[in-house]
Amino acid sequence: MEGAGATFRPYSGNPTAPDFVGPLLPATGAPAGPVINAAGAARAAKYNAFQQGVSLNDTVSSIAGDNPVVSYTVSGKTLYANPSTGMQVVYDNAGNYFRIENTNVTGPLRYTDQFGNPIPANVPLVKPSGTTQTGVPSDVRNALTHFTNTDGKP
Repeated sequence: MEGAGATFRPYSGNPTAPDFVGPLLPATGAPAGPVINAAGAARAAKYNAFQQGVSLNDTVSSIAGDNPVVSYTVSGKTLYANPSTGMQVVYDNAGNYFRIENTNVTGPLRYTDQFGNPIPANVPLVKPSGTTQTGVPSDVRNALTHFTNTDGKP
């Protein structure tokens, strides 16, 4: 199976292999365990300096609850979901960073701050001639919605 320029091999038993997919769930074809996609580590190395350090364990507990529904994607993410609220923590297995997603919202506004609060689409821009609204640039939005896991890898 191939995706995002990387070839995924069957799980070799080595969780630090550059790319792997563990056993697949027969009913859905979804991975039955964490997938490591080296692209996540590359993104983390590039953007880590702009991300706030936050505890993954504390965030999963506060966003997804004490008994989250855990699933895995072939792109290398672990999802900790709370089906009652539609909120989930999206953890990148290789990059050791995460985002909080409100699955009830579409587009870039679905990603929230570390407490599950939405990041506004527009913010006030104060100028000598008065205050206007301006959009939040994508690099600023990404810095506000990506968090480096301070707990170490789960």
